[in-house]
Amino acid sequence: MTATLTTATCEAFWATATDEDTVDYISFDRCVDWLLDLHQSTDDVQLKALVSEVLEDLRALGPVQDELEDVIFGALASVEVAFEIRAAA
Repeated sequence: MTATLTTATCEAFWATATDEDTVDYISFDRCVDWLLDLHQSTDDVQLKALVSEVLEDLRALGPVQDELEDVIFGALASVEVAFEIRAAA
């Protein structure tokens, strides 16, 4: 198994994670679920380690609002980019 992150998967996640019309601008559970799905979608040791580290950090922070949302979105975006780079290689 390799990195199987699809454009549709990412688009679906980002559409719901950044929907400002919803009450919960960022869903902690949705972020964790997405990261767990990514972790299970690959056998790449480095990608698994990256996702595990981000999950650990996210769980340590817990649900957040305001300025920390940008930090979390940045971490999630970096995971997405790592999967995209690996898929292109």
